[in-house]
Amino acid sequence: MWVGVGMKLFEEKGNCCGCTACMSICPRGAIRMEPDAEGFLYPQVDDEKCVNCGLCKTVCVFQNGYEREETEPKQTGYAVKHKKEEVREASRSGGMFTAISDYILESGGTIYGAGYGEHFKVIHKCATTAGERDELRGSKYVQSELGNCFLEIKEKLSAGEKVLFSGTPCQTAALRAYCGEKLRKKLYLVDILCHGVPSDLMWQEFLRLREKELRGKVEQVDFRNKKRFGWQAHHESLVVKGAEYSSKIYASLYGRNMMLRPSCYQCIYTNKCRPSDVTLADFWGHEKAVPGFHEDDKGCSLVLGNTKKGRAWIRKVLEEIEWQEVTGYPYRHSAMRRPVEKPGEREQFFADYRENGFSYVAEKYGDYRPEPYIVIRAKAMLRKLGGEKLYRFLRRLYRGIKD
Repeated sequence: MWVGVGMKLFEEKGNCCGCTACMSICPRGAIRMEPDAEGFLYPQVDDEKCVNCGLCKTVCVFQNGYEREETEPKQTGYAVKHKKEEVREASRSGGMFTAISDYILESGGTIYGAGYGEHFKVIHKCATTAGERDELRGSKYVQSELGNCFLEIKEKLSAGEKVLFSGTPCQTAALRAYCGEKLRKKLYLVDILCHGVPSDLMWQEFLRLREKELRGKVEQVDFRNKKRFGWQAHHESLVVKGAEYSSKIYASLYGRNMMLRPSCYQCIYTNKCRPSDVTLADFWGHEKAVPGFHEDDKGCSLVLGNTKKGRAWIRKVLEEIEWQEVTGYPYRHSAMRRPVEKPGEREQFFADYRENGFSYVAEKYGDYRPEPYIVIRAKAMLRKLGGEKLYRFLRRLYRGIKD
C-alpha cells in the first residue's frame, strides 16, 4: 500500500522541494513521486517495501544542508554575451548556456536540462547533439519533472562519461549529494538564479484556457518573448494555427508569487554560496556594473564561477563569448539574498482555483481579462501588420477616447 510519508521525511510541505533524490537513492524502489492538489510532486512510500534504511533522509540536502565551503570565497563573476548573434536571439539571456554546453558536447559528454514533453509539459531531458541541446535553452517557469534522470546520470558517471546537468539550485544540490564526491569529478553542475517554481498543473491550466479562447491546439510556446518585446519584458507567447498570441496572464501570476511551490518561500539556496560549479542568470543592473557593454536589449548573462572546476570550465569557452569580469559586484538579484515572500493570499488563491477554476483566479489575482475570439484575432492581426509599437499606440489612443 502506498502511503504519504509526511511524518517520516518532512514535517510540512515547505520542507520538501520535490528533487527526487530520496526516490532515486531508495534501494528497494519503495518511493515514488505523486502530485498533490496543487500539482506539486511529493514522495510517497510503499510501507511493504520500505526497510527503514534511512538513505532517503540522509540524501535530503534541502533539510540537512548542502556543501558551501567550496563556492563563495573564490567565486568569480562575469558579464557575458555570446559572439554569435543567432545564439543570443535563441537564448533567454546572453547565450552562455550554449557556450558551456558546446564544450561538453565537443568533449563527448551528455547534457541534461529542462525541455518539453507531451503538451509542453516541462521535463528534464537528455541531449547528445547540439540540435537536441537547443530545446533546453531558454527559461521555463515551471518545476520540471525529473523522472529517473538522477539514476541515468549516475549510470553515465559510473561508466566514466562526462555529464552536464542544468537546473534549479535545489535540483543541482540534490544531484550533487546523490552522486557523491567520487562521481562528481565528471559531473558539471549549472544552477540558475531561481525566482521559484509553479507546478505543471498551473501551466497546463493556462494552456487549456488559451486553447479554448484561441480555438486550437498550442503548437509552440515561449515563456518570455524576447524577439518581440525585448530582453527585459515578460510576455509569454503561444502559436496556435500558425498565428502568434502574446499575453501576461501566466507571467503576472508567476511574478506575484501566487502559485509557487511551498518550499520556495523558505528556500535555503538564496545566497552567494551556490550549490553548483557555475551559476547563470539575467544580468539585471549590468548598466552600472559594466556601462556600455550591453545596449541592444538582446540579452546579457551574469555568470558566476563557484568552484575550481567551474572557473576552469568558464575559461575554456572565453573565445566564444564577449565578457567583462564583475567579481565582487553587489548583484541586484534578490535570489542571492532571500527567498521570495509568500503572498498573504496564496492559500486563498488555490482555494479559489479548486472552487472556481483557473480563469477565475487568473482574473482575480492576475492580468487576465476575458475577450471575445474576434477581438483576440483582431489584436493579433494588428500586431502582425503594424508592429508592436503601432499596436500599443492605438491601444493607448482607444483607452484615452474611451475614458
